[in-house]
This record gives sequence, C-alpha cells and structure tokens, in this order.
Amino acid sequence: MKKLYAQIDETGICFCVGTPKTNIEVVDYSYVGKRYVDGAWEDVPLEPVPTQPTNAELAQLVSDLQADLLIAGVI
Repeated sequence: MKKLYAQIDETGICFCVGTPKTNIEVVDYSYVGKRYVDGAWEDVPLEPVPTQPTNAELAQLVSDLQADLLIAGVI
C-alpha cells in the first residue's frame, strides 16, 4: 500500500492528498476539506457565503436612508 501525503493550508485544512510522485494530483478525496486534530481527521463546518444584495434591496435601502435623512432634517 502506498503512503499518502496530505497538503495542509495555513488554517490546518487538507486541500490535497497524493503520493510523492503525484505531486499535487489528488488521489484520495476523503480527506480534502477536513482538519487533522489530535490524530484524527474531523469535518470542518462550512462558513456561509455572503450574498450580494439585489438591485431592489439596494434601492429600498437608499430610499429608507433618504427618508431617515429627511426626517432628521439633514437633507
């Protein structure tokens, strides 16, 4: 059986597993995206990806801000 080597990023998460001859070629995906802690691989919770507001949401925010500024007497 070949030894596999994991490449770990700066946060400790595996991004590649291969043999020395495969360099960065992934030969085993079961460890990718996991963190090695105290001798065991553990799943890493995914952070939600922030979404861009829609044009309608931006228009509503601008309208609300203008209304607040009018009430405050700034504009």
